[in-house]
Amino acid sequence: MHGGCTSTYASILLALSVMIVYIQGLQLSSLQVERFSVVLATESLPKDLHLLCHGWLWVRTIFQHLKKGTQLIFIRLTYTSTTAPDYLSESELISLMEKNGIGTDASIPVHINNISERNYVQVNSGRRLVPTALGTTLIRGYQCIDADLCLPDIRSFIEQQITLIAKGKADHLQVIQHSLQQFMRKYSYFVKKIENMDTLFEAQFSPLADSGRLLSKCGKCGRYMKYISTQPMRMYCVTCEEVYYLPQNGSIKLYKEIICPLDGFELLLFSMVGPDAKSFPLCPCCYNSPPFEGIDKLFGALKLDDTGKVGKGAGMPCFLCPHPTCKQSMITQGVCACPECSGTLILDPVSAPKWRLLCNTCNCVVLLPHAAHRITTTDKKCPTCESTIIEVDFNKKATPLEDGATLHGGCILCDELLHSLVEMKHGK
Repeated sequence: MHGGCTSTYASILLALSVMIVYIQGLQLSSLQVERFSVVLATESLPKDLHLLCHGWLWVRTIFQHLKKGTQLIFIRLTYTSTTAPDYLSESELISLMEKNGIGTDASIPVHINNISERNYVQVNSGRRLVPTALGTTLIRGYQCIDADLCLPDIRSFIEQQITLIAKGKADHLQVIQHSLQQFMRKYSYFVKKIENMDTLFEAQFSPLADSGRLLSKCGKCGRYMKYISTQPMRMYCVTCEEVYYLPQNGSIKLYKEIICPLDGFELLLFSMVGPDAKSFPLCPCCYNSPPFEGIDKLFGALKLDDTGKVGKGAGMPCFLCPHPTCKQSMITQGVCACPECSGTLILDPVSAPKWRLLCNTCNCVVLLPHAAHRITTTDKKCPTCESTIIEVDFNKKATPLEDGATLHGGCILCDELLHSLVEMKHGK
């Protein structure tokens, strides 16, 4: 039996109200419940059923009384579902601490009192410990930096070593040396990644999170993320409690509600200030965690400043993405090699009516014919230089083509007409 609810075997007839079911040589064995639909399988019913978990298998078994040809009439349907477990009580927490070797009979109450006084948890009715926003954010920060800090393994190991020292089975100097080395490694790694903790606390407790506006959907939870426009600009998902840094010193807006095919995040459009400034789409997730190896070394990569701190944003905009089918990627929007660096000239899809190509690594800008109504890339390559063939739809009143034609395709390097209409300059 499979399913996300605690429905009994009788609920296999969910949505089949007041209908007669004839069991004609078929033994009903498994049930799959998806939302309100029911799938019945016809495998043999096990003779012996053992209750493994109260969460999904009904205690009583009714099929053992059914025989071939039995007629069943159901006139009442019930539907139940699982609920979240309750918070741990103080006694349950003490049992878990003892089970995992954390603390002693004398120190366990002190530990619990400390987390309560520090406002990590609140003791509610029934002596149940409810995590506060501070405690939850702290744990999420530890998990983001080093998940081992949230596990009882390290503390449990030290408690075991202390017990062995008391029994004369371990040398206390070796235990101290080993523990200090382990603490130093953990501490050094934690300090290097401390910005992750700062980011979570800023987004959770700073008024900036409240002042941010909903902008784009998160690809993990499907909820809208908040755009915080103050420096450093970033997106914050309240549900996932994750922060995504954005390019700085520009403006951000939603880009046509296009979904990234890699992670499901909605794309954003970043635009710098100025007539020749760059603008490009980006996925918040890909920009912070490039899914392709080596991409983070090309543009806006994670860099160490003079203080040794890691910069913000891992830097994979769409014009660096090598995804073969995405219409925003370097593969589909790339036109030709940049004449001034090893980068690629990318068609700026939002530059109309002043169409242009932008280099994805330097500030080179190639201005395309302004008399064009529409310019797009094609899947064809120039046989001479292997550049991408672009298709230009000129305005009727300003077309340079003969006989008033408006549509023209060619390579900007090899086609004489297009090459005469382009201009190279430097942007920012």
